[in-house]
Amino acid sequence: MAPMTSDPTAVAVAPGSPKLAWARWGLAFALTFSVLLVAPTRLVIVWMANSARESGLALLFLVVLAATSAVTWNLAKSLPEKWSSRTRPVVFGTWIVLLCVGVFVQSGPNSNRAIVAFLFAVGSLWVPWLAWFGFRPASLTRRVSEALLVAVGPLVLVSTVTVEAMRGDNTVDFAWTWSPPRDLAIAFPEPARPAVITTGFDPTPDDFPQFLGPARTGVIESGMRPVDWNENPPRELWRKQVGPAWSGFAVRGDFAFTQEQRGEEEAVACYRVKDGELMWMTKSPGRFASAMGGVGPRATPTIHADGRLYTVGATGALQCLDACSGQVHWSKQILADNEGVDHNHGICGSPLIVDDKVIVSPTGNASSSLVAYDRLTGDRVWQAGQSLASYSSPALLELRGRKQVVLHTQQVLEAHDPVTGALLWEFPWSNANVNNCSQPLVIDADNGRLLVTTGYGVGAALIEVAPGEPHWSVNTIWTAREMKTKFTTAVRVGEFIYGLDDGILACISLADGKRKWKTGRYNHGQVLLVGPTLLVQAEMGDLALVDPQPKKFVELVRIPMLKNKTWNNPTVAGKYLLVRNGEEAVCLEWPVR
Repeated sequence: MAPMTSDPTAVAVAPGSPKLAWARWGLAFALTFSVLLVAPTRLVIVWMANSARESGLALLFLVVLAATSAVTWNLAKSLPEKWSSRTRPVVFGTWIVLLCVGVFVQSGPNSNRAIVAFLFAVGSLWVPWLAWFGFRPASLTRRVSEALLVAVGPLVLVSTVTVEAMRGDNTVDFAWTWSPPRDLAIAFPEPARPAVITTGFDPTPDDFPQFLGPARTGVIESGMRPVDWNENPPRELWRKQVGPAWSGFAVRGDFAFTQEQRGEEEAVACYRVKDGELMWMTKSPGRFASAMGGVGPRATPTIHADGRLYTVGATGALQCLDACSGQVHWSKQILADNEGVDHNHGICGSPLIVDDKVIVSPTGNASSSLVAYDRLTGDRVWQAGQSLASYSSPALLELRGRKQVVLHTQQVLEAHDPVTGALLWEFPWSNANVNNCSQPLVIDADNGRLLVTTGYGVGAALIEVAPGEPHWSVNTIWTAREMKTKFTTAVRVGEFIYGLDDGILACISLADGKRKWKTGRYNHGQVLLVGPTLLVQAEMGDLALVDPQPKKFVELVRIPMLKNKTWNNPTVAGKYLLVRNGEEAVCLEWPVR
């Protein structure tokens, strides 16, 4: 009989334990390259963007990290030597490759993609190191050396890379931490001599006086219709550099008005439509910038029939200006005046004019998410609100014969009396991010029916409101996880609704909310209905014409127009089509009949 030996490192292997060891190895590998790969990368990007912290994801990451470390503890002893010796190098190598590819693909065109991807991969090696820390015994010296090496990566990453901007599909533009904001390095044009408009400012039927057009619906009810751009392409009249902003153009007569960021000041600018000449520019101190939302004003100016121009800046500056000269009649800081605070992406709601009032939506105070000012003096008339303001604009609707101001706040769609601000009704419809940007659509004014949509996985609801005491009643007709309009507003054509559903053009039935089709990737752009044709502004700058047919998607034409992220709404004023983003503006003379 062979003598028995005592080996303190020997491991008793029970029957079936090799299968258990391989199961543990597979589970750890799966957890490492799913939750542990994605979660910390997202958390770091969100932190760099100074966005809302995702505590739930952070907790999940920590739990999975601890579980993976427990699963891999002393696992090497139960595996063949050739596997146990190769596992950690394979894990680290696979980690670097997958993270480099993932960050590279997710990076925008303005990033140093390859270098940033490598820095993210190296900067996150501490995650698999901790997850597989106890996989194989090692000396204290080796542990300390490894710890020092993996600690250098995250320090280098956070000291060199930051998030400059994000797109609607979560594509990220990275920048070096020492680089100044790009717009501060640009020498923008200034008016040669500020001009006073004396002619060409008379109202016309083709005017586009506010956000989303004459009725704030995204519908241009014109007798003209776009013709085939393949045979008669639009003619570019001018293209020029503009300051960053997500503001659109408001047009009256021969002139277009928009908002821009010029260095440390917010600016209101007037351009002549036919040639793009900058007529005047009025600046005021203020700069809002966030990695998620970008730089500059978000709202579109509103023009009153008497020639006064109303603007709201991203930092809360409400102004009344003379549209002919840019002279400021009065201004008000609506955050300070209503005990509000900056929201994550700034103030986005465009000012609404109702009779002798201008109505705005300050952020940060639920009891004053809707505020009316005397449009001639700037004196506050009333404050109202049930929920914190989000990113939509107030709209004047008429339902069952009664005018009401409707606003989609962070939690609810709420309606108020335009004279007193009294609450009429509210309907809870929101998403986990409480980001609501879309405008409601009146479907049947006489019967109080309207459609409300939002993004982030929620979709649409058709509701019916009716007078009652003390508040109106709200009845839900149907809800659907379709038409998830993240940054945009849908439009109605007959008995169907068309809009960008998570960045893809879709058609749903008004009868039941069911999808007819969903195709055509434009990402998170904007949509207008011009006569019988859909005008689609793609997020990355293309323009498209789509024939709204419920049976199938019919794209008539698509042309490149702008060169970067475009969240601004296009503007149609007769034969003129104006588009812009945070870098450039273009005016087209488009063929119509």
